[in-house]
Amino acid sequence: MKWIKNIEDFKDHIFGNKERVSERKPASEVSEKPKEVYERACSLIAKKLSELGFMYYPSQHKLKLNNETGNYSLFVKFSSSRYNVADNYVEFRADFYINSKELKEYSKKNPLINKKSETLIGGDIGHIVNPTKGKLVLNLIDKTDFDSATKTIPESIKLNLIPLFEKFQNSKKMIESQFFGFDFSPITATQYLLAFDRPDIAENYLSDYLNREPKKILADYIKATEKFKTENLPTEFVDGYGYGYNIALLEKAYGLKITVPNNVYS
Repeated sequence: MKWIKNIEDFKDHIFGNKERVSERKPASEVSEKPKEVYERACSLIAKKLSELGFMYYPSQHKLKLNNETGNYSLFVKFSSSRYNVADNYVEFRADFYINSKELKEYSKKNPLINKKSETLIGGDIGHIVNPTKGKLVLNLIDKTDFDSATKTIPESIKLNLIPLFEKFQNSKKMIESQFFGFDFSPITATQYLLAFDRPDIAENYLSDYLNREPKKILADYIKATEKFKTENLPTEFVDGYGYGYNIALLEKAYGLKITVPNNVYS
C-alpha cells in the first residue's frame, strides 16, 4: 500500500514504476497476466457493491449508483498502470465522483462561456479511506494490498462514501449549512448555488474564497476585473487562467456582487 500526498511522493512512485519494468519476466514464466489480476479485483469489488445497488460496467471498469429520483449519481472508477509487471506489480487505484442532473440542466441553459459540468465533487478513493493521507495506490500482487482493495475499499464506500452521497442529495440542507465549503471548484459551487436560486450565498462564498491563501488568487481576480471593465467576456472558456480569473468571470457573467478587503487596492 502506498500513499501519495505530495509531488515528491508522486515522483518516487513514477520512478519506481519505470525501474521495475526492466525486471520483467519472460511471458512463459508468468503465472497470471496483470490484466487478469486487475480485472479479478475489479469484479470482486463490483460483486460486493452490487448488493448496495451499484451497476458495474466491466469495459469501463466503472460502477454507478443512482438515487431514487435519478437526479444524483455516484460513480466509482478503477484504473491501473502501463508499468505493471507480472508476478511483481499490478497497480490499483480508484476515484469517485458525484453527478447532479439539476446542475447539468442548469449548466446547459446557463453555460459559463461554454463551460458545462454536472460533477459536484470527486476525488481519489484514498480521501474516503483515510482523509489525512492522500491518494491511495495498491499493488494487487501483494496479498495484503489485494485484500485491502477487495475488502477495505467496498467497506469504506459503504460506511463513508454512500453517506456523503446521501448528504449531497439534500440540496436545501446542504446549501443552508454551506456543506459544500471549499471542496467544490469556484465554477461548480457558483453554478450549483445559482441552479437553486441562491446568488446571495454564491456572492458570500466567492468573497470568502478570495480571502483564502494563496493571495495570488485575489491578485489575479483584481487584475481580471480591471480587464473586464474595458473588454468583453471571452467567447469561449479556456482553462489555465486560475481561480482568480474564473471568479472575475463568474462575477461578470452572472452580475454578482463580490466584496474584497479595501486594503488590497492600496
